[in-house]
Amino acid sequence: MKPLPEIINIFFAAVIILTPGCSKKIEAGSPEEVLFLLKEKGGTSEVMNLYTDGTVSSLKRYMNLTKMSEESATDVLGFIPADAAYDITEKKIEGDKAVLKLRFTKHHTENLAGYTMEINMVKDGKAWKINREPDFKKLVKAYESGGAERYLKNIR
Repeated sequence: MKPLPEIINIFFAAVIILTPGCSKKIEAGSPEEVLFLLKEKGGTSEVMNLYTDGTVSSLKRYMNLTKMSEESATDVLGFIPADAAYDITEKKIEGDKAVLKLRFTKHHTENLAGYTMEINMVKDGKAWKINREPDFKKLVKAYESGGAERYLKNIR
């Protein structure tokens, strides 16, 4: 039988080796990888790691105002479903900023097939992240001023 101190040392070594892999945040080394990971991790809270801190902060403010669930928020952020297909029709990288144009070629929501969207990204350290902070700030402002409610009443 091994002495108790040796067993304890082996246990702590295993914990130290395995812990970093368990808590590692997902990071994208390129704008294209952000989209790949978004599709792969959609529907999980891990998608938050693919957005800038400002985007996540603004979204959380909106969540608090509207009582939006975290599940709904991750659905909003994970906008590329696992069964979707897309093409990157344009890519422009200037320093630590990138703009990608994405066109869905297949999407489970029928009217989104063929839909094109522009995605703004910034490089945060070594990782590329989606920057939707201005969009969410406008959404918060519209909600606080009743703009969203007026809009919904107008389209009824």
